[in-house]
Amino acid sequence: MGSVVEMIVVGGPSDAMHWARARLDEIEQRWSRFLPGSDVSRMNINAGRPVEVDGLTAELVRTAILAWRESGGMVNPTVLGAVLRAGYVRTFGELEQHDAIVVVRITPNSRT
Repeated sequence: MGSVVEMIVVGGPSDAMHWARARLDEIEQRWSRFLPGSDVSRMNINAGRPVEVDGLTAELVRTAILAWRESGGMVNPTVLGAVLRAGYVRTFGELEQHDAIVVVRITPNSRT
């Protein structure tokens, strides 16, 4: 998901780190828009139509809607079109294979 994750296990079973890594991999398989069978990809392809998704993905959507409501629209998970128009059409891994990577920081307009 284009993120760096630091996991620290204190106590717990000896396989806790393995379990945590496996869980992150499982979530990546559900939420990556670059994997054709992921829940997110299927939701994007079927925009506006019902799609059956995993319970964790349903919770992600509920949380995103709550964040949108609570922030007055400042948090908006429905920006795929803008993301594509900005050129984010390859994974970070694919981008790293090219000589130059351009990083653009977008800050929201002030609402004064």
